[in-house]
Amino acid sequence: YIDSNSTFGDASSSAALASVAFRAAVIDPDTFGSNYTSVATKLAQSVLNGVDELGVVSPYVNPLAWTEIGLLSTEGQSFALMMLAAMRDYLNANGCDV
Repeated sequence: YIDSNSTFGDASSSAALASVAFRAAVIDPDTFGSNYTSVATKLAQSVLNGVDELGVVSPYVNPLAWTEIGLLSTEGQSFALMMLAAMRDYLNANGCDV
């Protein structure tokens, strides 16, 4: 949980939240500006730092035991791809070549 120091990060929810922030910034940049995208960029960097040599992102919460790290999350992998696509679109909308 975000407000606890005794747990671990969750790449799945982090990627989903970053994806939403990047998409919102493309749709309405005046409302969803750098306050959102700077946090989304930090989340994206954390998620990407968790990618292993096989392309698997971790850590994930084990859906059967929320206090444990899971081995694989297909939803989390999908959220990471959604995040990358949203980040690419955000960068393209702001004149960056990707």
